[in-house]
Amino acid sequence: MFGLAGTCVAFLFQVLDQSSLDRPLVIALYCFVVSIPLLVSLAVTADIASSYSHSINSERAMFTLMPLFIAPSIAAFGLGSYLWHYSVGAAVAFVTALILGFVLFMRFQSEVLPQQTADAASSQGPHPNQPSPPE
Repeated sequence: MFGLAGTCVAFLFQVLDQSSLDRPLVIALYCFVVSIPLLVSLAVTADIASSYSHSINSERAMFTLMPLFIAPSIAAFGLGSYLWHYSVGAAVAFVTALILGFVLFMRFQSEVLPQQTADAASSQGPHPNQPSPPE
């Protein structure tokens, strides 16, 4: 996420160097300004969470972190808007690639991650609070 935040900073400076801002550049400006602190917060939070030996399973914690999870989408929208300023075709290609990447990621997540969860559950045995299956 630090890399995406750095990319947004670079594009933000490019937008600020423009002598006049049309609508796509104004949208990009606001997207970058909003996404940079959220991306940095998300990166720091992920770094802290990865240093703990346990995972965050609390619904309250996940609800609290939800605004941080939209930061990459805001940044991508800003990049698309920046491209729109220069070329509508490039912006459409960018958005198409984003959608394709999202669909492929969701497919990967729906097929691979449940298998990993099932493998982990079978290797750990029954949950301590879960009754044993009848024999």
